[in-house]
Amino acid sequence: MDLVILPEIEKALFPLRDDEFVALENSALTEGIRDALVVWPRDGQLILVDGHHRYKLAKKHNLPFKVQEKRFANTEEVLLWIDANQLGRRNLTDEQRLLVLGRMYERQKKAATGFADRDISGGQNVHREKTAEKIASLAGVGEKTVRRAAEFAKAVDAGSSLKKLLILAGFS
Repeated sequence: MDLVILPEIEKALFPLRDDEFVALENSALTEGIRDALVVWPRDGQLILVDGHHRYKLAKKHNLPFKVQEKRFANTEEVLLWIDANQLGRRNLTDEQRLLVLGRMYERQKKAATGFADRDISGGQNVHREKTAEKIASLAGVGEKTVRRAAEFAKAVDAGSSLKKLLILAGFS
């Protein structure tokens, strides 16, 4: 089965360190590809959303793998899902976590289905949370951290140096 890899999705993911990739490869060779790859069925194709490293190893070593289909309205919704999924990873560096938080904030602000001003109470006493508050709550950080992370993400995506980025984001 051939999966389609979109550059905008691949760009949102972090590469594994060499030692992490070797460990994943050893695991795949001894135990197979255990976790299903997440795919998005679109226009008769299966777009790879999660499992890029596992897919690479499956192709390299001709290993079987399973897929789990997820439905998304568009690429922006896929990227929002990837951001949320990335936050749950244990192997993120502090800088990668900031980048994900910032990208998530910016994407959620722009998304028509984002958190901004969404009723989260479900009752008559409507309490609306701002995007930064909602993401801060999900990530266990302060709202200011989320806003600084957004500035950090904008600078990273614009190609600034790491030192300049950390100073810009208030983490010098």
